[in-house]
Amino acid sequence: MMLAYGQGSVVCLDSTHNTCFGFEKAEKVWLYTLVVRSTTTGRGIPAGFMFTNAEHAQPIIYWLECLRRDPRLRFKPSHFMIDCFTTELLAIRTAFTAPSTPSVLFCDWHMLKAMTANSKLKVKGHEGHPQGALRNQDNQLAQKEARSGFLKLVNASDPQAVAEELARYLERWKCCPAWTKYVEEQWLPYKELWGRAWRREAHRGIDTNNFIETWHNQLKTAYLGMMRKQGVDVLLCILLKQCVPDYRSNELRVSLGLDSCAMTKADREARRKAQDLPYLEALALVEEAEGGSITVESFSVSGQRYRLRTRLDALGDEVELVGCSCFYFQQREFPCKHMWLANRVLSLPLAQFSRKIKASVTDRAPAPAPSAAPSAAAGAPAPPSAAPPPAAGAPPAAAASVSAAAALASAVAATEASAANQAMRAERDQILAAALPEIGKIFAMGDNIRRQVDTDAFSCSRQAATDLVSRLEVVQHIMVDVLQGRQLHHRQQVSAQKTFTTTFVVDTCIQQPHSALEEGEWRQPHSSNTVRASAGAAIRSPLYFTFHHKLDVL
Repeated sequence: MMLAYGQGSVVCLDSTHNTCFGFEKAEKVWLYTLVVRSTTTGRGIPAGFMFTNAEHAQPIIYWLECLRRDPRLRFKPSHFMIDCFTTELLAIRTAFTAPSTPSVLFCDWHMLKAMTANSKLKVKGHEGHPQGALRNQDNQLAQKEARSGFLKLVNASDPQAVAEELARYLERWKCCPAWTKYVEEQWLPYKELWGRAWRREAHRGIDTNNFIETWHNQLKTAYLGMMRKQGVDVLLCILLKQCVPDYRSNELRVSLGLDSCAMTKADREARRKAQDLPYLEALALVEEAEGGSITVESFSVSGQRYRLRTRLDALGDEVELVGCSCFYFQQREFPCKHMWLANRVLSLPLAQFSRKIKASVTDRAPAPAPSAAPSAAAGAPAPPSAAPPPAAGAPPAAAASVSAAAALASAVAATEASAANQAMRAERDQILAAALPEIGKIFAMGDNIRRQVDTDAFSCSRQAATDLVSRLEVVQHIMVDVLQGRQLHHRQQVSAQKTFTTTFVVDTCIQQPHSALEEGEWRQPHSSNTVRASAGAAIRSPLYFTFHHKLDVL
């Protein structure tokens, strides 16, 4: 999980206690966890653990340095999300020296929690009320104003705006010197860690440590329950035998389309903005070119358009939205309001939130195997007489065995995904089969109304007629969406069949001849030169293949 989601991403770091004891039952032990957000499930996944009986910076430094120096992992995140503790900040900046020091972000929730607690002690109203209800109310109003004013500092758009807002804020609260001293000493030295003016890089929409707080809650309730008096070895067994496999199982379920990707508050807000637009305005903002490219006009800046990225889904039968050129998507890597709007207007599914097989399952390929032959390393093709064909019954090479096992695993995953997708299609067809007779009934009733509307016995109120028109307009829009989505799907599928159905990339060296390839052709990357291949020819990567015969073995 750390290799998949922790490199160059946001990692949440926090500790919890009361999960186990040390060498003695009276010894406290803290469990530190690194949690990353999965782009597949949308949820936090624990990716690293550390037990320590000392809550200071040195154990954290040693732990992070071990992860950074590990030859296989080479742990190098882009951001750390932490609580407002200088201990963790010191450990991160010590373990990751410049220029590879990751950015550190303070959790918004913990920051506001600390501000609320200290404002109750340091901010007092100045209306001069005697002790009692009026004085308490005056204090509460002043504390609320102090917190809301500080939030303006947090949400300022650039450093210049922060400086201007800070000058006004300190001038406003100079009547509470204890509060201004607290702000100047505890928060202003770290303004780059909590200010939105400096939080401009991609951080996947993670502004709080809620992912790791959720993990701690699940650990203590779902896995440990009432268990608090076990040793470190028992807790370690629970983590490795129960927790980690459960999270991997959730990842696989979402990848196979058996479960949906979780949505954060920011994701739901982006969807709401797209759905709140009137339908005619939404149609005007989305533009689909003849070649299939899609652009969406900015909601706020007239004339600014963003290009959406699309691709065929893992099964190759439907186009899905995968990205946008706007700043929001570049920063969060999750669907923005422009993608949600295209999803509404064009009926194109979003790759991350669709209940379909994900591309990460079918796109898995075996890692390139190191070449044993010097000529292969040099990139020169070996002559046919240089390596005699293997004798009958000879054991296959290690690279071929690994490739066959990986191909078998991919085939099994693709088969399971295909079965799940077929079940979803059958359910959709069943729903449509029930809807078509109802549509026919609507047409029949429309003809009946058309015949009776001119008769004297016909009566209908103005409100009923208005409701009928509005509801029929909604039905019409839905049916247009279905038809337009089907037509777009057909065009994209035909285009894909012309371009991609017989073309794929092989990233590993094929050292042995494959008679099943029969005849084919390949071209070098970024080159238009095409070379014919005879049966049994040795092929070396990376080559783009286009075969004209069925492949039995690859």
